Amino acid sequence: MVPRVLVTPIPFAAGMFEVDEEGWVTIKVSPDFFQDKLAAQAILAHEVCHYILSNSGIRKSNFELNERYTDLCMFICGFGEIFLAGYKRQAAQNDYRSGHRLGYLTDAEYQFAHQYVIQLRQSQELLPPSELDTVKKQLLKLLYGDESACKRNLEAERRKSPHKSEIELYQDTISRLLRDRGQY
Repeated sequence: MVPRVLVTPIPFAAGMFEVDEEGWVTIKVSPDFFQDKLAAQAILAHEVCHYILSNSGIRKSNFELNERYTDLCMFICGFGEIFLAGYKRQAAQNDYRSGHRLGYLTDAEYQFAHQYVIQLRQSQELLPPSELDTVKKQLLKLLYGDESACKRNLEAERRKSPHKSEIELYQDTISRLLRDRGQY
């Protein structure tokens, strides 16, 4: 379901994520922050991550822990730079513009999360596993972690179909095992 976004006064908060009894999501943002576009975007980035985590079944009963997870989620989902651009403003020295600081992590924790995710992305450790890695893992799981059984089954499949690719051999082995177990 698409979240509904409301701009409404929220006592003691910049934003709020709510799910009603029917599962409809509302994201509320305080109008105080719409004078600062970057702050409004930072609030929305945080609240959208509540939505992402909730849909993923990641919800902690401890309020503070849940909020910290949500702040970290922003960096993992690619909203880190948006958040960092607007999460804090120093109060102006010569006018009445007030400052703010949003979020649940320290400045150092935000910087660490941002740099850590950037490094992971550059090292390609966040890339999904290849199709071959996925079928290898699936076969190993089907054979209860027995690597020698994996090798034997794969070799038997290779003797039957020497022209097939490695992925096809794994897929055929998995299909045969599932069929033999009556699970296919």
